[in-house]
Amino acid sequence: MFAQQGEILWESGAESVRTYRVEGTRHMRSFCENCGSALPRRHGEGAGLVIPAGSIDGPLGLRPQAHIFCNSRADWDTRLETLPHFDTLPSAVLGDMEAGAKPRS
Repeated sequence: MFAQQGEILWESGAESVRTYRVEGTRHMRSFCENCGSALPRRHGEGAGLVIPAGSIDGPLGLRPQAHIFCNSRADWDTRLETLPHFDTLPSAVLGDMEAGAKPRS
């Protein structure tokens, strides 16, 4: 997710945040050095933020506004909304599905 402006305030663990940048590019990633979780970061030198969706713990109150980079998406990344949805990871993903695990409605 992207935000045009904002501020990152760490409640704890700020000392564990590491940022990796690929030299000669704009590609950067911020992550926790202890667990590897992707973390929010500033976008370049500007006021914008890049926020990994998986780092958000609660309801956001926003909906996506666009799909981006669709021209380079994987060939299997179409119509994913038609696949079964599970509230948790089945214990043996394919095995449970083949054994009749019930997806949520």
